[in-house]
Amino acid sequence: MIPRHATSGPVLPTVPRWPSWRRLAALGCLALLLTALGVAPGGASPVVRAGQLAWVGRLTAARVVAQWPRPGWERLDAGRVRVVYRTGHRQGAEWVRDYALESLPRVARMTGLPIPAQPVVFVVHASPEELARTFGWDPRDPPLGLYAAGVIHVADPRTWASNRDTFARLGPVPHELAHWLLDWNTLGNYPAWFTEGLAQAVDRAVTGFTFGWAGTCPRVAWSDLNGAFASLPTDQAYGAALCLYDRLTERGGGGALPRLAEALAAGEPFAVAAARIYGVDPARLLPGGSGR
Repeated sequence: MIPRHATSGPVLPTVPRWPSWRRLAALGCLALLLTALGVAPGGASPVVRAGQLAWVGRLTAARVVAQWPRPGWERLDAGRVRVVYRTGHRQGAEWVRDYALESLPRVARMTGLPIPAQPVVFVVHASPEELARTFGWDPRDPPLGLYAAGVIHVADPRTWASNRDTFARLGPVPHELAHWLLDWNTLGNYPAWFTEGLAQAVDRAVTGFTFGWAGTCPRVAWSDLNGAFASLPTDQAYGAALCLYDRLTERGGGGALPRLAEALAAGEPFAVAAARIYGVDPARLLPGGSGR
């Protein structure tokens, strides 16, 4: 977890035991989503497709749970943005709604990634500390936001930002929207470092915010970056992620990311797709050569 934004790990709320008719409805929604996303047998690696099918299941369950009516929570709908919030925190939810509506087209234009037909779901928690406790983290060092399985979780901005401008400049909305767009457009087929590099680049472009490691290129082995990203020191992991993302972008130009997302959604392994689209083995762009 980075100090200001959490990583986009596969964290899921507890799924309730629904009555049989609700389970059938959920399965029906899953089938419709599979059809809409074009996830069907054939034409892709069985291993990759199995992972993408699991991704659809996790995402569908998490979104259903996040939006399910329950005591103490309310909802705001506004076009492509849906905000679920703690009762008593409507003003903070409106800040999130308004800035998400403003930021989503900007993030989409910057990345070139299409905005999904499904609305982006935000869950506004009562405070950063409550957000941390919800996911089992230390409330003494809470995040302001995180993306997990199709849902963006944020702390009520009025509990830490004095005004909307501060929230827009320092808040997590553009960063987490970048995670959401990449996840939807690739059906979950990407390494953790790539989504974190992209999200930091979006933050830098949209809000001007950067972390202290921006501009550095830490030496990280390719195997560690892909297999042990969450275990690396924060500045090393996220510094290398942003550096490598920037180096790939320099090679491929602005239109490369949408083409990469299409290849990943079709089930192509990331390293293979990136080498084809950017014209270089990504591992070779790490400091020190291949990094293997």
